[in-house]
Amino acid sequence: MVGVSEGHGAAPWRQFASLTLPPEQAGNGFYERYHDMAKIFDPALFSKQLGHLMFSAFLQLLTIVGAAVAILLFIYFLDFGLTLIALTPVVFALVCSLGTLTLLGRPLDVPGLILAVVVLGTGIDYSLFMVCSYQRYGSARHPAFTLIRSAVVMSAISTLIGFAVLASAQHALLKSAGIAGSLGIAYSLLGAFLILPPVLKRRFETPRRPMAASASLTQRVLVRYRQLEPNARLFARFKLRLDPMFAELPGMLAFVAPPQALMDIGTGYGVPACWLVETYPAAHVYGIEPAADRAWVAARALGNNGTVVCGSAPDLPPAPQGADGAFMLDMMHFLSDPQLTLTLQRLRARLAPGALLTIRAIMVPQRRMAWYWWVDGIKNKLNGFETHWRTAEKIESLLTQCGFQVSHRAPSGAKGDMLWVSAVTTPDAD
Repeated sequence: MVGVSEGHGAAPWRQFASLTLPPEQAGNGFYERYHDMAKIFDPALFSKQLGHLMFSAFLQLLTIVGAAVAILLFIYFLDFGLTLIALTPVVFALVCSLGTLTLLGRPLDVPGLILAVVVLGTGIDYSLFMVCSYQRYGSARHPAFTLIRSAVVMSAISTLIGFAVLASAQHALLKSAGIAGSLGIAYSLLGAFLILPPVLKRRFETPRRPMAASASLTQRVLVRYRQLEPNARLFARFKLRLDPMFAELPGMLAFVAPPQALMDIGTGYGVPACWLVETYPAAHVYGIEPAADRAWVAARALGNNGTVVCGSAPDLPPAPQGADGAFMLDMMHFLSDPQLTLTLQRLRARLAPGALLTIRAIMVPQRRMAWYWWVDGIKNKLNGFETHWRTAEKIESLLTQCGFQVSHRAPSGAKGDMLWVSAVTTPDAD
C-alpha cells in the first residue's frame, strides 16, 4: 500500500470517494483519516530500519565469530599469551580497515560487515602459520621458515587478486565488498609480517631465565616444554603427574660419581631424559627414538643438555665410549629376543666398567587386564608393532648372557604390570 501525498493527487481521490462511497462516508473527514493510515508505511523509514536491523545482526555475528575464534585459538594453543599474540594482527587489520574506509569517505556498510567475518577467518590463518612455525622450529632462521613465509604471501596475494576484481566492479555492493575485503586481507598480511616477528622472537628466542631455587624438579622439567606444541606440553604434564616412574627413579639410581654421559634407548618425548638432566646438571643425555616427531620434541626439550637422533634399537645413540649409564624405559617389549640381545651387547661394549643399566619392563599383569591394555594392544596392531612379553627371570637371563649383573629388582606402581631392573657391567665381560 503506497501513501498518497497532498497535492495534485488529492483531488482525484476526493472525486473517486464521492463517486464510490455514500455521501455520509465520503465526507466527515474520511479522506483525512485514510490519508493518515496510508502514511504508516514510509519507504525511507523502512529502508533505514531494515539497514539498521541488518547492521546490528551482522555486527552481532561478527562479535560471535570473533569470540569463537578466540576460544578455539586458546583451546589449540592452551596458552593465553600465544592466543593474544595470534589475535593481534587480526585486530590490527580490523582497526586499520575501518580507519581507511572512514578516510576514503566510505562508512562500513552491510557488504563490508559481511566481508569482515570472512577477513577474520582468513586473516587468522596467517597468524596461525607464523605462531605454529615458531613453536615447531623455535627460530625464524630455520630453513623451513622461508617456505612458510612464502606460502603465507602467496595465499594472501591470491585472495587479494579476487577482492581487487570485486573492487573494480560497477555494482555498488560488489565494489564495497571488494574494497573492504582487499583492505582486510592486506592489513592482515602486514600485521603478520610487521607485528608478529619481533613479538615471537622475544617470546621464543629470549634465553630462558634460571628457575628459582625453590622451584621443584617437576617445574624445572615442565618449563622445558613451555614453548612446544600443546600435545607435548600436556603429555609431559600428565606423565610427570600420573606415572610413578619419577617417584621411584631416585631409589633405582646409584651412580658412584655424577654422570657425564647417559644413553636413553626409546626417548619418546624426552620427559625422563629431561628429568635426568635436571637431576644431574653435568650430564649429557644421548637418546634415540624411532618416531621422528617425538625425537624432534625431545631434542627441543633437552636443548644443549642432550642429543636425540631418529632411529631404533638395536642401533644406539651417538654417545661417547665409556658412557656412565643407560636407560631402557617401557620399550623392551617392542624388541624381539635377537634384537634385545644385540642391543644389550652393544650397550655393554659402549658403557664404562661398572656402569649402570636401568630398565623398566612392561609385564603382563597376573590379574584381569585393565581396559587400557586392550586399547594399547589395538593401537600397536594398527601401527604394525609386535609385542614380546617376558618374565622377570627371562630378562635376568638375557642380561647375564650379555655381560650384565642384576643388582636390584623392584615392582613399579601398584598394579603389578611394571618391573624395575637395575644391572651393572661385570668386570670379566670383556
